[in-house]
Amino acid sequence: MFGFFSSYFLNQLIYLRHDNICNEEQKKGQLKLNIENTQKVTFQLENDLGKLEVKGDIIGESQIPFFDDLKFKGVIALLNSIDKQNFIESGNHRLFDHFITEIEETLDEMKKYDQFQGKII
Repeated sequence: MFGFFSSYFLNQLIYLRHDNICNEEQKKGQLKLNIENTQKVTFQLENDLGKLEVKGDIIGESQIPFFDDLKFKGVIALLNSIDKQNFIESGNHRLFDHFITEIEETLDEMKKYDQFQGKII
């Protein structure tokens, strides 16, 4: 069975956009353009009512189609920034446990299938 994260994300509108990143520098009246092998994934999640839940950018190098490796790195970075203590101190320790369970269930489902998110249009 799909957990909260799986069903939540599958039932939401997720917009992903990617861009090549170019750094422009102005030096003595001349424009210097540095082209990097850096990608930018922009994501936006809306709930069933069309209300924005979360929006962000992930920037880095990617070697996998649709920048899935870059998305994993972003998820790992965000997970590493979460402290259980904040949930405990705010009296929402059950919410922490809920999210952990949903993440674990989502990962279990992802492991079962070669294509988890369906067709990307």
